[in-house]
Amino acid sequence: MSKKQYFFSFVLAAISFIAARSLQKAGIAHYYTQKANLFEKEDGYFDVSHPEHQQYLPMGLQPFSHLSVLDSASFIGIISDSSALVRYNPATQEFSSFANWGQEALLTQLAYFDSTLVLLDDQNQVHLWSAPFDTMSLKTYALDNELLAGAAMCLHNETKRLFLLQQSHSDEDAFVHGTIYTFNLRQKQVSELPLFQFSTESIAEFVAEQQLSNTAEFEFEPIALAVHPKTNEIYMLSSKGQSIAVFSQSGQLVNFTQLDTRVLSNPCALAFRPNGNLLISNGDALRPSVIELKWNKLLQSKNSKVIFGR
Repeated sequence: MSKKQYFFSFVLAAISFIAARSLQKAGIAHYYTQKANLFEKEDGYFDVSHPEHQQYLPMGLQPFSHLSVLDSASFIGIISDSSALVRYNPATQEFSSFANWGQEALLTQLAYFDSTLVLLDDQNQVHLWSAPFDTMSLKTYALDNELLAGAAMCLHNETKRLFLLQQSHSDEDAFVHGTIYTFNLRQKQVSELPLFQFSTESIAEFVAEQQLSNTAEFEFEPIALAVHPKTNEIYMLSSKGQSIAVFSQSGQLVNFTQLDTRVLSNPCALAFRPNGNLLISNGDALRPSVIELKWNKLLQSKNSKVIFGR
C-alpha cells in the first residue's frame, strides 16, 4: 500500500469513527428520521370492540406478561410471575414450551430478531440468546443506565434497536413522565440521549381536545409498547384505564383509544403480526386470553376526524 493510499484509508477510518461517535452521542434521531421518511405508511384502523379472534389460555397457564413476534405464524411470550417462555400460534391455537431459561434472574421483557431472543431481566441486564438456546449460546450485557431498571421494551426492526421505556412520577403532580431510550443491538450500547420524552399530561390534553374518552377520570401508565409494522408508529399500552396511546417516530402523540373492557378487562402486553394485526394479552384472573384485533386497511381517507390506528 502506498503512502497516499495509507493516508486516505486513515482519513476514512477517522471520519467513520467520528461519525459513529456523533451518531451515538445524539441518539438515533437523525438516522431514525431518515428511515421513517423512507417508510411507506399504510392507512388503516382497528375495531377494538369486535376482535378477529379471542383465544383463551389452557387451564393452568397464566397470562402473558409480554409478547413478541417470533415468525410469520407464531409469537413468543413470557408467562406472568415466572420466566417461562411459551410459543403461541394464533392460527392453530397451539401453546408449547419454547426454551428453558434456567437462570436466577426473572425475565420481564423480550424481543426476537435474526434467530436471536433478546431478553430483559429484573437485574437490569440484556441477554442475547441464540439457537440452540443453551448456556453456551447466552450472552449478557449490563445496562449502564440505572434509570432503565424495570423498563418496558420492544424491537424496532428497521434500525435493529430496542426501544426502552423508562418512567418516573413527579412529586408535584400525578402525571407520569416517560422517556424512550434506544439500545443498539450491534454495538450493545444504550444511547446517551433519549429518542424522545412525553408526559401523560399531554396525553390527557390530547384526549380532551379530541373527545376520545368516555370516562370522567383519566388514567394512563404505559406498561408495554410495540412498533406497528404498517405505520412505523409506537403503540403504548396502559392497564390502568385500559387504553393505548400512539406516537409517531419523532415522539408526537397522534392517536389514543380506550379499549372495550368487555373484551379486555386487564390488558397487560401487546405485539403485532407482520400483517398489522394487533395481539393483546388479557390478564383476566378467571379466563386469561389473547385477543387479536384486525388491521383494516383504508384505501382513502373519508374525512378529517381522528380514527384510531390511522
